[in-house]
Amino acid sequence: MKSSLIRLSLLTVAASAFAGTQVAPFSWDNTSVPPANTQIATVAPFNTALGTLTGVQINLTGHLIVGSTSVLNASTFQTANFFLILTGTHTVTINGFTIDNAINLTSPTVPIGPGVTVGLGPVSSALGGSLNGGLSGWTSGNIPVFFKFPGSLLVSASPQVTFQSSPVVTSDGIGNVTYTYTEARVPEAETYVAGLALVGLVGYGCFRRTRQA
Repeated sequence: MKSSLIRLSLLTVAASAFAGTQVAPFSWDNTSVPPANTQIATVAPFNTALGTLTGVQINLTGHLIVGSTSVLNASTFQTANFFLILTGTHTVTINGFTIDNAINLTSPTVPIGPGVTVGLGPVSSALGGSLNGGLSGWTSGNIPVFFKFPGSLLVSASPQVTFQSSPVVTSDGIGNVTYTYTEARVPEAETYVAGLALVGLVGYGCFRRTRQA
């Protein structure tokens, strides 16, 4: 019993491990998407002073957007039915980890009268994803965020129409990298005093029982 009480008092002054999180946001807004990897943002690294990194979670939401365009039906006698088709894969890469979104976007069909110019767009497709990253490469300086869209924009019209202004494919995104870590917390001075007082009380009790025996 005496040994158990002493061990209990010592446990109150032992350092304990606590879990914590550090969130590093990133974003970009309505930026033209290139076909090859291009840096679009950066992510703050994990602060090693907080403790030991135990996990990394990457989260992303956003949109891929076909901008507004105007189209002329050059025919003088026939109505044109016009729509756009956007296909490809939008990719965001952070520290070698990728979030891919397959895109297969078709705009509403717009009838265009003979000799008429109409506007179309913008039309968009949602982006999103979440994945677990590894533990390496997150502590040495700002981490670049890359994006790309090696896709194709097709025009379907019967009869043929003419673009008065070409549509631009852009994307926007909001995301974050959440670092999970453990920290070694050193107890405050009051905790040490309480623990030592408990040890003293246990010792005094044992001393009195010994004298009474």
